[in-house]
Amino acid sequence: MAGRRRRQIPANRGDHPRLRRHLRHNRRLEQRRQHQKRPVRPTGAGPTSKSGPARQTYKQRSLPMTDSPDSPLNGKVLYAFGDSIIDGHLYTRRSCVNVVAEREGLTLVKAARNGATIRYSTVTGGLGGQILQQAELIGVDQPKPDVIIFNGGANDAWPETIPAYLGAVGEAKDPAELDLNTYAGCFEATILAFRRHWPDVPIVYLAVAKIGRDWAVQNYLRQVQLAACAKWGVTVADVFGDTDLDARNEDMRVRYSFDMIGTDGLPGTPETAVYPDPDVHPSGTHPNLAGIDRYYAPIITKALRKALGVGLGD
Repeated sequence: MAGRRRRQIPANRGDHPRLRRHLRHNRRLEQRRQHQKRPVRPTGAGPTSKSGPARQTYKQRSLPMTDSPDSPLNGKVLYAFGDSIIDGHLYTRRSCVNVVAEREGLTLVKAARNGATIRYSTVTGGLGGQILQQAELIGVDQPKPDVIIFNGGANDAWPETIPAYLGAVGEAKDPAELDLNTYAGCFEATILAFRRHWPDVPIVYLAVAKIGRDWAVQNYLRQVQLAACAKWGVTVADVFGDTDLDARNEDMRVRYSFDMIGTDGLPGTPETAVYPDPDVHPSGTHPNLAGIDRYYAPIITKALRKALGVGLGD
């Protein structure tokens, strides 16, 4: 048809050697996570069997572990999508959204996956995939959400693909005009995927902390994220802009993130985890419990209340 732009086929992210190494690293982390002993029972897990507690999946209904009658979020249903930062990395039962759900009395349904991306991804099998497709994973037996939270960008933040495939947020609101070969087009399409499934449900975007990836690339992605959220009326839980958590600071990277389980069975801390490559790990990407408590949980809680219009004076 004349005048209609043909949609390009997304570039294969796996063509870049650095990305291939990153994906192999993610697979190893996923294998390690699957074999990791989990001393804490996950939110909403089924009955404990002889082989141990059932692992929480997107097919299970997650119920609040604690009753928080004084919280304005108590009894609300939260759907959570994204990558390992929302999934919880190697300790999925205590991710940032799990902690908030427990404290505020929310019912949590989580479909996030380690390694997931905003742009097109060929990685499947429980590791990675494209975040906009996670909406399809929610079973029909799940309760209707009151609010949705998602993140995405850490696994897109590579100088080999950004800014080349960054794109821009325009004024057009016709989904057919989105360029799904770009980060911007896929970010907007992710928001629209949630809106298509749950038309009247408010959405929160989690802008994660400053991490150790290319600084210019992080800022390119942030410009798109904020522009798209403003365009589509998405509330931003802005850990990046509203806190001083910065993984480029070595002390913060070591103190508030983890890439292995500590000797106490919890996400690693400087006291419980010794890395063979301490100049690189922990990477600063995945918050440990201290990072969640101090930085992520307060920002997420405030944004959820704002999106729902409740408890704003607290």
